[in-house]
Amino acid sequence: MPLQRLKILGQFDLECAIEFAELERDYGDGYDSTVRVGHSEGLKTYRLVYKALPQTQGQSILDDETMTQKKQADYLWDFFVKRKQDGEAFIIKDPRTETDIDVKFAERRLSYQMFALKLYSTGIALREWRS
Repeated sequence: MPLQRLKILGQFDLECAIEFAELERDYGDGYDSTVRVGHSEGLKTYRLVYKALPQTQGQSILDDETMTQKKQADYLWDFFVKRKQDGEAFIIKDPRTETDIDVKFAERRLSYQMFALKLYSTGIALREWRS
């Protein structure tokens, strides 16, 4: 089955970072030795932050898996639950390169902070996935 695409709508921040795994020995006085471990291209990580995630029908999203319209908060919740249950990666667009990248949720927990009336904020970490 082809990977699903996480639909990201509304007002959000998407932070992009890259990290390289290194083993470093510090010998003191400015002397060290470093060995890079892991993939030579590093590991990309993303942080998706919705400062305001409306739970109204105004901006609904078509869930491609169930073919139903969902409120943004419900869509994100259901997408997270489904990907954690099936363990599958999914696709987002890298904001720096504008290319598709396979990712998985880096966190085991998704939570919303409710404020005002039916308006939520949430943030979730994603990490690059290689097959």
